[in-house]
Amino acid sequence: MRLLLLVSLLLTATISKGQKEYYFKTGLATGPCHQYGREAIVTDQLAYQLYTGQLKKPVADGKLFTDGQGTDIRWKSIEVDSTGKFRGEALMNGYIYLTYNADRSENVLLNVSGNSMSYFNGEPHGGDMYADGWLKIPIKLKKGINELLIRCGNFSRWQGISARLIFPEKSVSISTDDITLPHIIIGTSKEDLLSAVVIINSSDKPLTDMVITATLNGITKDIGIPNIGPAIAHFS
Repeated sequence: MRLLLLVSLLLTATISKGQKEYYFKTGLATGPCHQYGREAIVTDQLAYQLYTGQLKKPVADGKLFTDGQGTDIRWKSIEVDSTGKFRGEALMNGYIYLTYNADRSENVLLNVSGNSMSYFNGEPHGGDMYADGWLKIPIKLKKGINELLIRCGNFSRWQGISARLIFPEKSVSISTDDITLPHIIIGTSKEDLLSAVVIINSSDKPLTDMVITATLNGITKDIGIPNIGPAIAHFS
């Protein structure tokens, strides 16, 4: 497989700005219910219930657990503010529960910003705790209700959490959101310089024998890249 990358001083992302996106705007939140940080032993009431099969489907005012002071930690309705982010005291060391009703099974990209990690249909995924916004995780929607649990940190109540689904036009894309480019000193930098972009595989098959062809000022160079695994998601 060959990917063509035309390199110029300004690179254009191949994830199209005009593609379909779904922004989560309403959901449920609960907290505090976990303690991570610099702890020898972490606690997470929701994760424990999830892993042991005891987690009940979240509903407004539904109880998650009772803390050591006898206070019931319950789910509360939450919606995004004018900036498109979830905020509030319930997010402090808590979770946000979101759902998406898909009319068919398909591969998409999950983009959550400001979170510690997340569970999509029970599968754990990494987070974007500094809210950079460039983490796009390939996932597979199942037909019907899909569930997203977002773990929030202590500062999430102020920093905010945003979440969206991206429906890519192509199963393979190049993201330049977190691009790495070298410093170029005119008249001095004559050696080969290294740069890096993120290649996203949202298909069900691994990508092998791939080459990026870079062209600049009429000079073309082929660069082989490592194999990229498929978007993996298992659900019953």
